[in-house]
Amino acid sequence: MAFDRTDLALESATQNSGLPRQWSYTTTDTAAVVDSAGYFNTAKDLLNVGDVIRANVDTDGTPGYGEFYVSANDGTTVDVNDLVSRV
Repeated sequence: MAFDRTDLALESATQNSGLPRQWSYTTTDTAAVVDSAGYFNTAKDLLNVGDVIRANVDTDGTPGYGEFYVSANDGTTVDVNDLVSRV
């Protein structure tokens, strides 16, 4: 499955404060698929470096929950770090 922009929701925005925004995202994709460079490319206009994406992944398999941090966005390609698991 590919990234579905409608499943990405802004949880909190700290506009002009310099703090990262927090997003939530749920997908049937595995964490390894989600943390591939380019997965979030269609949201390149939304995501900033440093933003946090709280994610439920692999919801139809072995579910996981954690945070991805947007590590790069050059206006073309968005990259996030590996999932940091949260219990």
